[in-house]
Amino acid sequence: MLSNPTKTRFSIREPAVADAAAIWRLVQERGVLDLNSPYCYLILCKDFASTCLVAGNDDGVVGFLSAYIPPETPEIIFLWQIGVAESAQGQGLGSRLVLSLLEQEACRNISYLHTTITPSNTASLRLFQSVARRLQTEYSEQPGFPQDLFPPGTHEEEWLIRIGPLHQRAL
Repeated sequence: MLSNPTKTRFSIREPAVADAAAIWRLVQERGVLDLNSPYCYLILCKDFASTCLVAGNDDGVVGFLSAYIPPETPEIIFLWQIGVAESAQGQGLGSRLVLSLLEQEACRNISYLHTTITPSNTASLRLFQSVARRLQTEYSEQPGFPQDLFPPGTHEEEWLIRIGPLHQRAL
């Protein structure tokens, strides 16, 4: 198979605490994700590394995904944030991050992927619809967090996106 020289190669790996500042900057620069404190990204990289990923190239960190397994529902992986630098968009990196997450050892017993997305975030909605198609499984949108749970005027509602059941052979 011939490689496409116009596509950038990305390395995808679990984050290290040394990546936290770069992840924070990526989220800040994108401006479309809720920006958490730098300390939050340190904790994600330290205590949740097995369910988080970074993507890098010669430019440094150009993608990030954070997720966790809720203690009450160990069959679900909740994808909290995913962000791709503008310079790396349009190359399938978002999908690669999600699929790589599901291949992690920490996800071996996961049956469903959940995330929340605002209705206006059509790019993320399309991303997760395409992941469900790729995995040949169901995709659903349900009420997640209504707007009135957020401080007034700060956030639109979030839909709960559910993908699954996940079949390991599809990964």
